[in-house]
Amino acid sequence: MLKRIILTGSLLAAAGGAVASDSWTGWYAGVNVGQGSLDAQSSAALSGSWSSESAATQTAVLDALSGEYDGSGTSWGLFAGYDHDFDNGFVLGIEAEYGDHGANGEDVQSVADTSSALEYTVGQVFEAGDSYSIRPRFGYAGEQVMAYVTAGWAWTDVDFATALTETGLDNGYAKLGGASKSFSQTVFGAGLEFRFGGNWSGRLEYLRYNGGDVTYDLEYVPGSTFPGYGETITQDFDADVIRLGLAYRF
Repeated sequence: MLKRIILTGSLLAAAGGAVASDSWTGWYAGVNVGQGSLDAQSSAALSGSWSSESAATQTAVLDALSGEYDGSGTSWGLFAGYDHDFDNGFVLGIEAEYGDHGANGEDVQSVADTSSALEYTVGQVFEAGDSYSIRPRFGYAGEQVMAYVTAGWAWTDVDFATALTETGLDNGYAKLGGASKSFSQTVFGAGLEFRFGGNWSGRLEYLRYNGGDVTYDLEYVPGSTFPGYGETITQDFDADVIRLGLAYRF
């Protein structure tokens, strides 16, 4: 968080010495491309016949199903908005965007129950795709440079899946589950926009996506044994995106 505050302050300072201009007022549209760093946090709850197992066995399974794993990908988007440049150089605007995070992540691990021969292998994957957002932004503009901060709301489509298999005794216990959800998230960040001359401008922008979770149960794979055991998985999703954009101002 401190790094984000420093970044925002630096961007505002970069534009602070410029002479105010009304050249930023008006509609604009553009494209962006960047790199996203995503992370998912997973937690689990056991039910049913798991209560008959030892505390060590339950802990081993919970440890295998819980944790944090990362993903990355190349993002892109289309955006449009309107800015109003006040006489004192401050700019107030609003921007809407459609994009694709284009990112996925996975984690595979094995956790053994030291009190027995049981060993569990867990695989978890997620994929973040379409994203929509609407964000007011507030900046300070000179004739060629505008620094701004932005915050608003985003809706991001994410797919999750989890597989659980007991491998130590080869007893055929295998479970699989997943969910797809459009996450409602807060999104905030900062940027620096440059005018190239004429109607074109370019930008460097950082955004942080926060919030939302999804819950689903693991189901028995056909042919699996030991019925009556239940696992409920809860997963959330966050993203940091750094990108470049090109806009045309009407």
